[in-house]
Amino acid sequence: SQLFLSSCCSSCFLLTPPALRRTTPPSAIRRTGRLPLHDGHVSVDIEEPMSAEDVEEHPALVPSLFPLTAPTLYFSTANEKVELLPAEQRRLLKWKLTTVTPNVVKHTIARSHFKVTKSDDWLGCWGHHMKSSGFKALAEHQKPASARGIGIQVIHKWSQLPRKRPLLVQKYLHKPYLIGGNKFDLRIYVYVTSYDPLRVYIFSDGLVRFASCKYSSSMKTLSNKFMHLTNYSVNKKNAEYQSNSDDKACQGHKWALKALWQYLGCRGINTTLIWEKIKDIVIKTIIASEPYVNSLLKMNVRSTYSCHELFGFDIMLDENLKPWILEVNISPSLHSNTALDVSIKGQMIRDLLNLAGFRIPQREELLSPCSSASSSSSSLCGGSRERSRVELSADEKVKRAFYLTQRYAEQDFLSSVLDVLTPEDVRVLSESEDELSRRGDFERIFPAAPSSRYLRFFECPRYLNLLLDQWEQRHWSNRTKGIDLLRTLCQRGVHLGTNDPAHMVSNNTISSTASTQLLLYNLCVRVCTCVCLQWSKCSYISRCEAQRQDLVSPSRSRYTSLLASVPGCVSVSPTVSHIVFCTLQSVSQPSHRGGLFRPGRVFSLQPADVPES
Repeated sequence: SQLFLSSCCSSCFLLTPPALRRTTPPSAIRRTGRLPLHDGHVSVDIEEPMSAEDVEEHPALVPSLFPLTAPTLYFSTANEKVELLPAEQRRLLKWKLTTVTPNVVKHTIARSHFKVTKSDDWLGCWGHHMKSSGFKALAEHQKPASARGIGIQVIHKWSQLPRKRPLLVQKYLHKPYLIGGNKFDLRIYVYVTSYDPLRVYIFSDGLVRFASCKYSSSMKTLSNKFMHLTNYSVNKKNAEYQSNSDDKACQGHKWALKALWQYLGCRGINTTLIWEKIKDIVIKTIIASEPYVNSLLKMNVRSTYSCHELFGFDIMLDENLKPWILEVNISPSLHSNTALDVSIKGQMIRDLLNLAGFRIPQREELLSPCSSASSSSSSLCGGSRERSRVELSADEKVKRAFYLTQRYAEQDFLSSVLDVLTPEDVRVLSESEDELSRRGDFERIFPAAPSSRYLRFFECPRYLNLLLDQWEQRHWSNRTKGIDLLRTLCQRGVHLGTNDPAHMVSNNTISSTASTQLLLYNLCVRVCTCVCLQWSKCSYISRCEAQRQDLVSPSRSRYTSLLASVPGCVSVSPTVSHIVFCTLQSVSQPSHRGGLFRPGRVFSLQPADVPES
């Protein structure tokens, strides 16, 4: 068999490299000055448009959709000008200079009036990959970034495998879809802005990279890298390689992704279906790594604001146009070697940096004091606190626990998570809506209206994923209504913390009758399972089953069928047995007036209601 072999090195996660979009013709560009460095100067030319008439001026800050929320910094293209911030805030715009910081990054940050620094007091950086433990040293306002490369070869014998090197080995896709006799792959750009909650974006365009020799499945051709590998860094060395500078042309050995869709569409191929399949495998791939990343986040990261990643998904279409993932690159190369690269990568990076939401850190000694609820939405202080810095209240912990313990939850029940929005809920929802409004040509694929089906793939359910999923289902068709609701709540300062009983779970009915029944049933299931000593029926469960003719609940069949699968035990303490018996009767008979729960009582889940045992 043939194997696809690539070197694998350990690297950290959650890094985002920026790049440059240059839409102004080279003839309109002039070289000016040097990029200022706090410790002196660095010899880097800055690109600026020559004619002031062609310059479009943008505010330095992008205001939030919501009051009392901090704005984000605006990153521009070469034919745009960004307004200057006041000097006291401009002094905070520092980018860490490293030996691998590309000039295109320096150009981009210079247009937003960043200064490079060699100190650790920075807002962003482009550097070597950090180990996971390195994130512990990051301040809560810092966003790191990096890039790397890997080597690839095709083998067909086990003896060709190095024994002392860490490797990734995968089966070779030997029947790819061909265009003009050449194989190709797709470079898809995926940006994860957050892991808890998980938010995944995919860029609408990308690159189609062709092998520069016509494909053959003969074993004699395995050593021909120009035939089997599609990497630009490999094929550019082939004398037959043809460059392409037109993002709309289907010519040469590199196309724009949108040009490929047009090419296939003209041949009667459903490109929308292919794109949906690509989004599907992207979401599943990110979810597959989610538990490991979140585990490292909790151990090493002070603020989730510092954690984001641009991935380069390399995808190949087989002969049936089914997409297959070849590999996922952390911090893919964003060097722009051709006009085609500039056109696609530049637009993508411009949108990515704005989507990332760089914020000026709140320095009380430099920034004007924040006012109370009267602060404007454009205030640099904004009144918005980082989600990771806010300790969850007991109320919010109760709500999280309540929705995460439901095993057989139905849609009507899950939607009740939006009935009472806590301060944390409002912070997360407003942050997500703000972020979505800055997406540019990115598309958010998770969460999205149809993404509920992916929740079952998570190794560990997360409350914030459930919250955003239900928000999307309720407001995706009328997002303005949801934004107006959040705007009202933010104007009242709910996202900053509140003692308003309307936003406290313990003072509200957090569920309907059906969901309350579900809570009680799950309590029974958990008690029976946790105290189980033998795999046999609990005597009280058997007693309830014997009285099933008295079950008058409309959901009788559902609960009794679930009950039949619950393991119990013979030896149960009288107290536990009484709880189980009364719980079952409360679930199955709403009119039951005995036991622990009485009809008509507003069920309020209090921390004290749950004993430690």
